[in-house]
Amino acid sequence: NESSDSLRFYVGLKSSPQARGIAGETFVDGKTRVVHFQRDGIADSNIYIPSSKGAPSYRSIICVAIVSDEATQESLGVLTLHSGSISTFDDKSTRTLIEALALRFSAVILSF
Repeated sequence: NESSDSLRFYVGLKSSPQARGIAGETFVDGKTRVVHFQRDGIADSNIYIPSSKGAPSYRSIICVAIVSDEATQESLGVLTLHSGSISTFDDKSTRTLIEALALRFSAVILSF
């Protein structure tokens, strides 16, 4: 339900009437977020902004900030992964692995 040509992200001021969503909040504060979805598309997070195209085809999502380095934590982007399983990202070791992957992406981004 979420094709790349219809997705929009907002990371502006919190006081704006426009909401940030999961990826936007992760970009701003650098916190890893895991959200689970019921079969009807209802998320267990009030940060999730439902798509106008209906329930997502995935059951869980993880958003991890891609930061310039571990010390400054300046956000360069967000790594977002989806899964058809509701518990894919629940294990701490899985989250740690994806956070390490996001840190490796920052090295690639900064090399350009």
